[in-house]
Amino acid sequence: MKTILIFIFISLSLFLKAQIFVEISNGYAFPLQKLTLAYPYFNGSDDVYSSKESPYFTERTIIKKKPAKMNFGTGYQKNGSIGYYIGKYFGLSITYNYNNTLNDFNEKKTYYYNSTYDYYGNPQGNDELVFTFNSINKSYLLNSIFKYPINKKICPFIKLGISHSIHEIFVKRIDTFKVGNSSSSDGFKEKYYGNYSIGGILSLGITYNIKNFAFLFECKFILDKYTPTRLYSYDYYDTYMVGLPLYDVPADHEVTLEDYSNGGDYKSNKFNPAFSEARYKNTFAYSTFSLNIGIQYTFRFKKKDKTKKE
Repeated sequence: MKTILIFIFISLSLFLKAQIFVEISNGYAFPLQKLTLAYPYFNGSDDVYSSKESPYFTERTIIKKKPAKMNFGTGYQKNGSIGYYIGKYFGLSITYNYNNTLNDFNEKKTYYYNSTYDYYGNPQGNDELVFTFNSINKSYLLNSIFKYPINKKICPFIKLGISHSIHEIFVKRIDTFKVGNSSSSDGFKEKYYGNYSIGGILSLGITYNIKNFAFLFECKFILDKYTPTRLYSYDYYDTYMVGLPLYDVPADHEVTLEDYSNGGDYKSNKFNPAFSEARYKNTFAYSTFSLNIGIQYTFRFKKKDKTKKE
């Protein structure tokens, strides 16, 4: 897709008289949509109370579950564009957009707590499971530009286009078990990847022109979703409390994604997520609106005076 966009751009540039411009901008993206993650990614707690007669039998269990809804296109982003204006009102551009959600104000996490109590409510131990997410996104945007100069300096514009994006979603899992003053933990990392996404773009903005330079402000809307096809699990570790045996941690490996209908709904899945090895096919939200500021430089080529005698 990237090659096709570049080919179209170069071809049009060769056959049309145009003012070529380059542009760089930075901005921050906010979520337009959040989608619910598949099991085992959800927020919840599991409080178990032991029987009065025996600590090995359960008197009652209180389970709470809440969905984890996230957007994976948010945070700071960098943009670089090259394009050309054909005449006074129309233009085309190709933009490269880079975004890493580690730069988001809001850290993306899910929590699950499993706590045990005696019959009288005294804590006996707890198990805390945390999943932390971030996404790296690389997009190529093909835009048509419609502008209407108000005067020599101020020029509002509208962009319509499509995006072709490659996404990688990284997940860090940490499970910590505590009893009294002792604790143990285990964890690993996951990477969702494969496939690409096609999105739609609408941008509204304005430029303030000073000769060949222009300062710009842009509000950009991107409608996009991503369904990865592959998952890799790696960087396993395990630490144990004193006196417990040390087991071999799994080797890094590819994980088969299960169909969502086989247990992806967190509400109907009864397994403790700390012990779940299954991962399910999931569609992740990437629709955002971003506020961007930047600078643009236009190369203006003077027309030759054909009436001038050589």
